[in-house]
Amino acid sequence: MANNCYNHITIEYGNRKVEGSLEYLIDILSTDRLTKQTIAGDLFCMFFPPDAPEKFRANYVSNPKMDVYEEYGSKWFDVSDIDMEEDTIMFSGDSAWSPINCLCQKISEYYQVTVEIEYEESGNDMAGHYKYVNGNTEFEKNYSYMEFRYISDGINYILESIDQDFVMTYESLWEYFKEQKAMFKAMTQKDIIKLNEHYHEQLK
Repeated sequence: MANNCYNHITIEYGNRKVEGSLEYLIDILSTDRLTKQTIAGDLFCMFFPPDAPEKFRANYVSNPKMDVYEEYGSKWFDVSDIDMEEDTIMFSGDSAWSPINCLCQKISEYYQVTVEIEYEESGNDMAGHYKYVNGNTEFEKNYSYMEFRYISDGINYILESIDQDFVMTYESLWEYFKEQKAMFKAMTQKDIIKLNEHYHEQLK
């Protein structure tokens, strides 16, 4: 069974007129055609119109040796929580093992839009943030899972995870810091003090 990787994707198309291929993307995301099924290897091509070049619609029929992870980033994707705004499309969902960043880059290139993806997967202790503009990588940053949660949600998320079970697992806070080096480097001195105080409260 695959570890689920959570993806949150934002597509921005600015003040462009909604027509042609862009209209296709908005149409397919505004209906339930994607949310009623798991988007597996052959179905990732649904994000692109039938007349799109093969590089965007790669599938096992046209290429039986296709590496779905190389083409789209993951083996499958469950689409959920689609939200449409004036010039922005947001959707999220779980993928297998790794994020769908390759799909996002293809969407950005084909539709000439800005696509951002944030992902997190606790089982493999990874997370990240990518931004593509017209198919080009403008920003790429990978994190450990807890580092990402700290950056996204702040110290309170970390404090909530420290309870009696945590104290039984780690004999000292230093052991936890050694395990979560990336998160520790990202923390402010003020938050480190809060964490230390909270940890010792659990020892009482």
